[in-house]
Amino acid sequence: MINQYSINAINKIKQDATLIKPLYGSYCFSNITTFFHNLFNNNVLTKMPHDVLGDLHNKYDNIIFFYIDGLGWNIFEKYIHHFDFFKKFHQKGVISKITSMFPSNTAPHIISCHTGLTSSESGIYEYIQYEPSVDKLISPLFFSTVDDTSRDGLIKYGIKPEDIIPNNSFYNKLRGDGINSYIFINYELNKSIINNTLYSGTSKIIPYGTFAEGCTLLLEEFKSNKKTSYYYFYVGTLDEVGHRNGPESNAYLSELNSLQYILNDLLDNLIRFNQYNSLLAVSTDHGMCHINPNEVYYINEIIPEIHNYLLNSVNGMPILPAGSTRDVFLYIKKEYLHEAKSILEAKFLGIANIVLVKDLIDDGWFGEKVTSEFNSRIADIAIIPNPGNIVWWNNPDHMIVNEYGHHGGNSDIEMEIPFLLMNI
Repeated sequence: MINQYSINAINKIKQDATLIKPLYGSYCFSNITTFFHNLFNNNVLTKMPHDVLGDLHNKYDNIIFFYIDGLGWNIFEKYIHHFDFFKKFHQKGVISKITSMFPSNTAPHIISCHTGLTSSESGIYEYIQYEPSVDKLISPLFFSTVDDTSRDGLIKYGIKPEDIIPNNSFYNKLRGDGINSYIFINYELNKSIINNTLYSGTSKIIPYGTFAEGCTLLLEEFKSNKKTSYYYFYVGTLDEVGHRNGPESNAYLSELNSLQYILNDLLDNLIRFNQYNSLLAVSTDHGMCHINPNEVYYINEIIPEIHNYLLNSVNGMPILPAGSTRDVFLYIKKEYLHEAKSILEAKFLGIANIVLVKDLIDDGWFGEKVTSEFNSRIADIAIIPNPGNIVWWNNPDHMIVNEYGHHGGNSDIEMEIPFLLMNI
């Protein structure tokens, strides 16, 4: 069934027909972890409305959560009656529409699903962001500066994972309630030192190579495990294919078809075996826009003098933009803040919205609670491109724009995501 309450709630908050503000107080990705915890222990409070359960149970012995990176509602809705795996949720489960957090990027959502924190609580708001303790742009998930291609490069600056990543593991909370937890993650993603903080308290980390291998390992673990347990499974290939080829490409559709085929087989096996009170959940972090990378608007080409307004690092060099092509964050010298905003507004009229980040914070775009860690890392001006546009900084040593799939902004394509639940 479709949860019409969730559809109506999101339709109410649409701005200009296409722009979406996160529903942190209800139907939002940020509430998924507390919701799962509540289904294990009903005394745990959650902001996720319980109508996402429909007629399903309100307490479970096991929960399996598939986090499929890059599966927007617009794509899901298009194939809901086409793919067998999706059809089963429509027939036997509950399908809700929820919102991404803002920005609609993977980094803050990865942190959230392991901690339950929003961007403004965790201090992790983007794939690329400024870190004052090293006076550089960093990639938090790689625990490295952006000019370092290796993982865990922040170690040489004397930085520990808990200095960047909040030590608020969901798995420690589950362990406190006697619940085991299992992490299924690709081998390559399992190599970073930050996992020691993110996965603290988990019972077992199970790396996998191919998706089929991972699902087989999950089924084996599920069959052999007799204790109340939470299973987290991250899938990154759809997002990767979407970035390279675009979400409207045949390659993206082929990858989605492959994933759902394997998931459908896994679901059948889980249903045949299961003797426990168990829930299968599926969601994602964001949708994706299909935009030609040759059509990027480069800030420093449109406004050559803009570097004069950028905040400088200790070495005297300007701090380049944080964020991504759909949500660009500029660190601006305080005395030039309003002047820079006016220039950007004039030059990007009809291309992007130029917003003071303080206004976004005050309006709750990053979350309801704001920490000092977030305030120390966040930029001053946000450039949020209109639907169909991408904006970035032309510098071969920064992030090169050569992909067709983009996200990070607040359009409905990026912000509306599915949340699927079904008894197994």
